[in-house]
Amino acid sequence: RFSGVRWRTRWRAASFSILAAHPKLSEILWKNFAARRFDDCVRGLPTWRTMERAARLAVVHAGQHRPLAAGERAEVSAGEILLVLLGTVQVEQAGTSTVVRAPAFFDTKQAMAVTAIGAARIVRIAR
Repeated sequence: RFSGVRWRTRWRAASFSILAAHPKLSEILWKNFAARRFDDCVRGLPTWRTMERAARLAVVHAGQHRPLAAGERAEVSAGEILLVLLGTVQVEQAGTSTVVRAPAFFDTKQAMAVTAIGAARIVRIAR
């Protein structure tokens, strides 16, 4: 019999193993997960509220979906949207730094750098 934490850990490891072995399936599942998270983050915001759900989902599907290994860094340009989909990242912008855990949404006004603390997954969305 498994405790709740041990069972979730094993389930997560098995799930990621399956996704690693099937890249097409992995891409479909991650894009669908990203779409749901993105919609959760933006549907109540004034800019996005009037947009149909299908249009919001098309925006995130067109984004650059990217896994980050621990310590890997990604640059995000001013004006882009950043969705931290999985993991914990350090975000550096304009001389300040903060650590955030997924899910997190940033509508960037200035360029920023994102460094994965552990395995992470981000989506960069051009405007």
